[in-house]
Amino acid sequence: MIGVITALVQVLLRFLPYLRPIVFLIRQLKNVLLRHPIITALLLTVLAVGLGALASFWKQKHLISYGVAEIAFGTLLAYNNLVNLAPNYEFPKLFAIGTAIYVIARGFNNGWDGRKLFVGRALRTRWPAYPSIPLATR
Repeated sequence: MIGVITALVQVLLRFLPYLRPIVFLIRQLKNVLLRHPIITALLLTVLAVGLGALASFWKQKHLISYGVAEIAFGTLLAYNNLVNLAPNYEFPKLFAIGTAIYVIARGFNNGWDGRKLFVGRALRTRWPAYPSIPLATR
């Protein structure tokens, strides 16, 4: 575990000089974006749509790793909400926990579908006459 952490720190230190211009640009844009909330909302919306498109492409090409990422994201979302839930038991936090459970379930489902596709491809590569494994109907 220490070797992994050391390797991650070395990679971070290696690429840190390349991140400085980006950090500088973000700091310069912060004042402009805080004065113009509509432009900020528009830029964040465009960013969200772009990231959604990249996630869709990722899901189409690498379903198993996408499922694992969904499980990890849902777990972190649930943990974050559960840590802050205890004093008041607010409904939005309970709703967020339900959302996290749904994301985790979708991650397991995507991982399972990816596994079935992977096994089906591997079998068809070795034995072309092997029938394909159909996905569950949705």
